Amino acid sequence: MKRTQTTDVAIVGSGVIGCALAYFLRTTGVDVLVIERTEIAAESSSASAGLLSPPGALEKPGPFTDLIMASRALILQLRPELEALSGASNVEARASSASTSRVS
Repeated sequence: MKRTQTTDVAIVGSGVIGCALAYFLRTTGVDVLVIERTEIAAESSSASAGLLSPPGALEKPGPFTDLIMASRALILQLRPELEALSGASNVEARASSASTSRVS
């Protein structure tokens, strides 16, 4: 018997961007399949450690600064939810920077 699996969206790559896309799509009810050839966040995302630039490193106002500040606000807002879903309490968020840790 042939088994067929369907999904609404397939995401290739489980780095920070792929996982974020999958997370937000699932919160809207979309069925998501994430395809990864190695481990979650094992490539570029592991090299960057999921860091967001500290606000102190900003040089001037503008679209890039706005994007950084919006990203920082989002991670601070998501922190309690991500910790509850993952069971980890090592998702850090500080006044000067925000980072996430991979949960095994």
